[in-house]
Amino acid sequence: MKGHVLRKRILLLCIVMLIASSAGVIVWFETHKFQSCSIAEENIGPPHNGMQIALVNKLCDGIASSDDVSIKINMRNGNSDIIMEYGAAYSFVKESGEADPNISWNNDGSLNISIGVVSYINKKLSHINGIVVHYDIGRILFNK
Repeated sequence: MKGHVLRKRILLLCIVMLIASSAGVIVWFETHKFQSCSIAEENIGPPHNGMQIALVNKLCDGIASSDDVSIKINMRNGNSDIIMEYGAAYSFVKESGEADPNISWNNDGSLNISIGVVSYINKKLSHINGIVVHYDIGRILFNK
């Protein structure tokens, strides 16, 4: 009988230790980030009627790294909207500036976005807030 009670206590102790160690692993995962990201924003291209185009670069590293880029329009009233989201191709180009976006405004108020090479495209609007957007994308390296 004593051996049976001892086995039950050992089993109970093992279960308690397993639960406690699982909780410790969960807490460790919650407090240690596997990926860290930084976001940088800069104005690109000339302003037009109080509007400014900005490049937003989200660079993440960790288990998997990414270099996601957005082009957004900052409106006069302080609102902003994403025009295009894509993957930067800086690691894949030979010519300096080939992966940099070029922005220009036409006389009719439409917007031109030109990029030599991108990795992929997630979003590409043809109109935003009544503004027509024209694109000239040279190469798209990967289809999503």
